[in-house]
Amino acid sequence: MTTQRSLRNILSHTVALLLVVFSSVCAQDLEVYRPQIEQLLADRAVAAVELGDRWRTVEPGQMQVSWPDAGVKCLLIGANADTRNGFAVIDEAAQQVVGLVGPVPVPPVPMDEMPPEEAGQVARQFAERHLADLFADGGEVAVTVGEGITPLGARMVRLQRTVAGVQAPTVADVGVRVYDGKVVYWRRHHVPLDGGLQLPGEVSLDQAHSIAAENVPYDDHAPVLWFDEAHRVIVTEDGQRNVWDLWAEIKQPTTPENRLEYFAHWQIDAGSGEVLLSEGHSPGKEPELRLRYYAAGGDHTNPDYGRPAPEPLCTDRRPVWAPDGGVYFLSDRPRAGYPLWGSWPSGLFAVSGDGADLRCVLAEVAGVPAVSPDGTRMLLKDDEGLHVIPVAGGDELLIPKPEGEDDYSYAGWLNDNTLVADLGSGFGSGKLVTLDLTQPEPAPQPTGLTRGTGENFVAFLPMADGTLLYTFYGRRGGNDWDLMRVDLSAAEPTPEVICADPQEGRAMQLMGAGTVLLADTRSSSRRAATYAVDLSTGEATRWQPPEITDPQTGKRLRPSHVAFSPDGRRMAFTAETTDPAAPATVIWICATDGSDARQVTPATADVVAMAGE
Repeated sequence: MTTQRSLRNILSHTVALLLVVFSSVCAQDLEVYRPQIEQLLADRAVAAVELGDRWRTVEPGQMQVSWPDAGVKCLLIGANADTRNGFAVIDEAAQQVVGLVGPVPVPPVPMDEMPPEEAGQVARQFAERHLADLFADGGEVAVTVGEGITPLGARMVRLQRTVAGVQAPTVADVGVRVYDGKVVYWRRHHVPLDGGLQLPGEVSLDQAHSIAAENVPYDDHAPVLWFDEAHRVIVTEDGQRNVWDLWAEIKQPTTPENRLEYFAHWQIDAGSGEVLLSEGHSPGKEPELRLRYYAAGGDHTNPDYGRPAPEPLCTDRRPVWAPDGGVYFLSDRPRAGYPLWGSWPSGLFAVSGDGADLRCVLAEVAGVPAVSPDGTRMLLKDDEGLHVIPVAGGDELLIPKPEGEDDYSYAGWLNDNTLVADLGSGFGSGKLVTLDLTQPEPAPQPTGLTRGTGENFVAFLPMADGTLLYTFYGRRGGNDWDLMRVDLSAAEPTPEVICADPQEGRAMQLMGAGTVLLADTRSSSRRAATYAVDLSTGEATRWQPPEITDPQTGKRLRPSHVAFSPDGRRMAFTAETTDPAAPATVIWICATDGSDARQVTPATADVVAMAGE
């Protein structure tokens, strides 16, 4: 999992950063590359890309992106300047296309995964067609298939040319999409091998170790573990050199046995034994080096930065109780059409109170749903309008914004058949309206409550007595909240202030008779303060969750996104697992005093079935 997510992060950062900023260039100057790009795209193995008429470039160096080769630019090639369509990498000095990145997959995608060896065959055949120098006489080609799958849905295959057992500068990387075998990543790097080099050279690996040990960059340090070794030809300002490229853990004799102190890197000429490079590295500043070290069998640690943690298996968030005692929540868990390797939008999942029935309800959602009081329908808001979705399946009701009006900023349930919504711009004029779902085409009905610039209705909570609680932001023109109550059934609804400036109000829920919890549920504010308001006195006090421990390990949990059950007796919340071998953020349920805690979603990356399947 660590390798898979690491590859995923590296490529996602490369793709995202390369495509954020563009510098316009004359299209005529770029036409020289069109035949080469068309030739690549015409290859039967390449994923389809629609070429645009106008191209733009950006230098990777401006974006702080580590493309393996210097002196290149990235050329957006997709039609309509859509960054998801792909780009080419060009070497302007050689007027050559040296790389190609295909389109980003749009979900849902097939869940199939071709065998690694088949991806290796596709990559080798593709490289044979587009980099014949890789397979020149007098050398061999090592084919290595990566373990993970990138956000392009590809297995990365490296084809390395070797001569007399020494890695030559000529290399190719091919990304083969796992569900259809299409090439979506191509990087060619060809440097003719200097015929004057003596390969493999006079210096053996053992001799290189001895030379390195005599040239440690720090005094009184010595190698204790060689964790990365390669025999390769490198290109320097003075020409090509045949070197041993070595990495090792080094430490002083007085350093504790189990403490990780420093890494060292050497390049030693394999012909003469000359030390071309000897430099030290702090493991704390270079986590990728630590990953290589541990992957090679290193087992020492340092309390200042510890061992790199595995990537989370899944991240569950924003639980919402259902009337039947189950919980809805958002998650990045894989589901049909959304495999683990992708950076997809969150899906809406559901689980029973005992964790026995985990399922995906909606493959993609734009936000957390509001569940109707009877639990039969969900309310979601997006750019289209308001969506009322039957939980058990059936036709969805879309309520678009009224023609000529602003959008619905916030919406909730007044009762099982009535919605209450803020119709207006986020921080401009607006009004509180109701919508009758018993009507074929529900239309907003004004309540008489309005707001002005800088003010906003935010969260709504219907009460058993028929009144409506809501939070209001900016009532006094500052960064202030108000907790309000209004009887919308009155002839002239008149709001009353329950609590002036309770400090928060983005989300609200009952936490027992007579008490409302106000919280900040933004993803960027997981540790923001939460406040409890006594409805009889209007007093707001900061609320802290009770102490909760993992019954399996006895370790304390750090709850966030707390949600109370309709009867106020239980809490659902998210917390990170206490097992370092299975890191994840999962859903827990406990009593409101923190007792009887149980984990109801698993710390796994298994594909979750869709509801009803």
